[in-house]
Amino acid sequence: MGMTLEAFTAALPNLIARGFPKADPDTRNFDLDAIDQWRRLRHRHLYGGAGEFEARDASSVVRDRLAALRGKS
Repeated sequence: MGMTLEAFTAALPNLIARGFPKADPDTRNFDLDAIDQWRRLRHRHLYGGAGEFEARDASSVVRDRLAALRGKS
């Protein structure tokens, strides 16, 4: 998650309060798939979810911008 173990441990109670998946009670390991799902649900715009912002084909972006600059939008 891009943080040290100490920082993660300190942030974990707040993360869990926001729905972060808890560690398995037997192994104390975190389910990486569950974490990915939690991230997708919290940041739909980054994953192209349900009408949110989605990545566009770069060629169409360039074509649209050039047309706008030429007054053809």
